[in-house]
Amino acid sequence: MYNSYSIRPYKKGEEKYVADKHRNVYLEEYNWGPVFGNYAASVACNFALTQRKSREELWVAEIQGTLAGCIMLSEAENPEIGQLRLFLVDKKYRKNGVGTALTSALMNKARVCNYKKLVLWTADVLIEARQHYSTMGFTCVESISNDVWNLSGKTIYEEKWEMNI
Repeated sequence: MYNSYSIRPYKKGEEKYVADKHRNVYLEEYNWGPVFGNYAASVACNFALTQRKSREELWVAEIQGTLAGCIMLSEAENPEIGQLRLFLVDKKYRKNGVGTALTSALMNKARVCNYKKLVLWTADVLIEARQHYSTMGFTCVESISNDVWNLSGKTIYEEKWEMNI
């Protein structure tokens, strides 16, 4: 049990952790290949390379000096809408409140920034994440098939979830 963790804004260079962790976790747990891994890595690296808006942030969870998870808030096309992205908790640290703490940090910032709505994209196979989003108040509003992420060609369904805040 890990009782002591911190949630903080990422530091320059930690986008590599976010990118690598997404590649590795989704390959290991879901058999998702480089199409997904490169997409997630590009989101993390672009965040680090571009001038971000004050209404955006990438947080990491740290436990005893080790990075344990991440989450990102970005502004969607409409400035009244924020987007939850890159949410991940390392398998070793799940079920310890880390995911809840990460999403709480994001929700607090979203409210301070006066976003009216939050959106996120997830997938049907991410059962625990989907349950967490539902508990937070998100609802699924759209589903599209995806035949390119899974290395065995298995169809997954990407889902768009929304919530008003």
